[in-house]
Amino acid sequence: MPRATLLSLLAFLSFAPAAAAELVDDALPAGETKVFIGQTSIRYVDEFAEQTGRDAAGGMWYLAAYADPAERMAEIAEAVRTHPGLEVSLGLSLGSISSPEPPRTAAIAAGVYDEQLRALAMAIKALPVTVQLRIGYEFDLLGGQYGPAETYKLAYRHIVDLFRGSGVSNALYVWHSAGAFWRGADQSFLGQAEGEYGFPVPGYDAQPIGLFYPGEDYVDAFAVSYWGDTCCFGRTDDGARGLYEQRTREILDEAKALGLPLTIGESTPANVGADDGERSVEWLDRAFDLIEAYDIRAWNLIAMDWQDSEFFSQPFWGGYWPDARIGHFAPTREAFLTRSAQERYVFRSAG
Repeated sequence: MPRATLLSLLAFLSFAPAAAAELVDDALPAGETKVFIGQTSIRYVDEFAEQTGRDAAGGMWYLAAYADPAERMAEIAEAVRTHPGLEVSLGLSLGSISSPEPPRTAAIAAGVYDEQLRALAMAIKALPVTVQLRIGYEFDLLGGQYGPAETYKLAYRHIVDLFRGSGVSNALYVWHSAGAFWRGADQSFLGQAEGEYGFPVPGYDAQPIGLFYPGEDYVDAFAVSYWGDTCCFGRTDDGARGLYEQRTREILDEAKALGLPLTIGESTPANVGADDGERSVEWLDRAFDLIEAYDIRAWNLIAMDWQDSEFFSQPFWGGYWPDARIGHFAPTREAFLTRSAQERYVFRSAG
């Protein structure tokens, strides 16, 4: 390697961690919660603003690491252009049952999809705002939806290394757990079964998130998915929902012990939706309580009618994905506006 190239590389490597720390402090300051609205279309951000008078700090989108990013990134760029200051939360799939695709994690780690990833890096680099990139989002879903933990970590690190090598300086690399939702090893999704059918649920976490941790040099923030209930047999009883809350806090405590800023990567009022009066308001209150207890720095709130989706409206979901338009229904709209009026909640503007 030529001496000049080597010196440039060493300079970049020594600069990158400090630059990332400054970006994290600026993008996710302690004591503040940026509210993002999703998902996968700017129209949900606009609808939420019309309903509540609150312009979300950011919007949510999804993309596959192995796909041509041009169309999706053009959509995001246009949303940012027409919504000045809008930040971006981007879930990057490595191929998974939730995509649905077989895992392509090993191929990603081996560089097979570097052309697509470099195109994505350039598109992100061109955006004038910060992007929270959730690489291999919900990595521990079903016990590890992207394959073995070691393979997942290799793919995650490869993507971060490629982005850094491409000069991307406006991305936060977010490590996103599925939370207390179908984490196969700890069986937390059997909370309902414990109460109704007598199935045993372990009193400990048999799958610590640390098994999937890419390392402190590769993670800027941690995200957990928060649904407030388990899938897919209808709303569970108080004990089961209490177990869900307990497991959620255990996971956040694990991430906090690693020194990571905490965020909520995906969230919606599962089972109850936004049109169930007091029960919907109770879900909101629990979400706000969690945010304030753990200094959650960003909240990705999916405020859409899931029943508009052919896939998520199917009977096998047991009603888990409801009408979650929090701003559309008066009780949840008023509860949201009251709690989010606190100084900690950050919007682009308030009506």
